[in-house]
Amino acid sequence: MTPVFILRPAATVLITLLATACSNPQTSVYAPSQAIVLQPVERTAAKAVFADVGHGIRTSAQLKFQINLGQLTGFKTQADPSGTAAKTIADLNTIKFYLVASDIGTPPTALSGTGFSYDLTTANRTHGLVDITFTNVVANTPGQSYYVVAAGFDATPTTAANNITNLNAPITDATEGKYYVSTSGGSPAGAVSVSPVTYAISGTAALGVPLKLLDATP
Repeated sequence: MTPVFILRPAATVLITLLATACSNPQTSVYAPSQAIVLQPVERTAAKAVFADVGHGIRTSAQLKFQINLGQLTGFKTQADPSGTAAKTIADLNTIKFYLVASDIGTPPTALSGTGFSYDLTTANRTHGLVDITFTNVVANTPGQSYYVVAAGFDATPTTAANNITNLNAPITDATEGKYYVSTSGGSPAGAVSVSPVTYAISGTAALGVPLKLLDATP
């Protein structure tokens, strides 16, 4: 069925990724600590979330990114008695994200690896920020780069039934629903790579994932 989009303007969650190398990465998943932020914010603005993607392998490479929920302000919908209302920041309960390897210059079209879920808190909604670090990032195979993919959910578990990501998102997963992929920053656009041996990261330009919520369904 063709979706009816009644939202003006579209609601966007800006997700940025800052790539860095560090000699002592954290190894725990979702371990709270002092927030690592890309810009000065109040200490309570975000909770630092660590997502270990090493699968038992320790490396010096870390990829840090920040989810900025602030761009959801001013979200408005039009009346549509025959349809389901568009989603707002109030509906956004959980964000799930993956670090996905894909051919250089070719964004992924499917989920891959272990995903990480983060349940939003009152502080996140108030200050609009979540700080996340992928730790123990392994080197890319030749010809590949890393992309970040993310989706929004209005409840747990993170299934397609609870997915409130816009229907125009490029990735469709049979279990978890729609996902957006990073498209800006990096080189090529939306991607960073990690070198073997040195674990040097190709750049520190912030990546952007244009995560949008559902406009409406007919």
